[in-house]
Formats: sequence, C-alpha cells, structure tokens
Amino acid sequence: IMKFGGSSVGDAEMICKTADIIVDQFNKGIGVIPVVSAMKGVTDQLLHLAETKDISEGERLANEIIVYHYSVSRDLFKRTTPVAGELRELRNKLIIDVGGRNMTQE
Repeated sequence: IMKFGGSSVGDAEMICKTADIIVDQFNKGIGVIPVVSAMKGVTDQLLHLAETKDISEGERLANEIIVYHYSVSRDLFKRTTPVAGELRELRNKLIIDVGGRNMTQE
C-alpha cells in the first residue's frame, strides 16, 4: 500500500510525479495499492467549512476548494477539465450542506 496526500498531490506536477512512482513500482512487478487522500491544504479547508456558521463564508470556502481542484485538473489535462460538471455539482452540494446546517443550528 502506498499512501499519497498533501503536498505529494498538491498540484499537477506533483500528481504526475506521484503517478510515476506508482507506475515505476508496478513495472518492477511490485504489487501496488495506491491510496490518495486530500490535496495540500484541503483537509484544513474542509474542517473550516464544516465549522463555519456563516453561509457567505461557507460559499467562499466551497468555491476555493472547487477552484483549486478545477485548476489542478485543468493543468493535468492541459485543456478544459473533463470533471468540470462534477466539480460544480460538488460545490453546490457543499453550499447546500452548509446552508442547511446553518438553518438548523440557529
């Protein structure tokens, strides 16, 4: 098992290096089970998002997370990212979750 997260998957260049490590091990005949966790800074952003009670702050944080992922995805694919729709859907769910939680906590 090889676990990667944080700065090792923090941008397109690092994701490519991480993929190269996995492929290299595989090509050497080593059984590889890659596990990937959050990109650099995203866990902290998600925790902050989960704790916020301000809907506009929640929207701002959700947008930051999505823009970060969109940017890295675009850099990986060198064009419009094929996951743009999924990222927009995730952003909307994050905002709805923050809004719904805030309404029930007031």
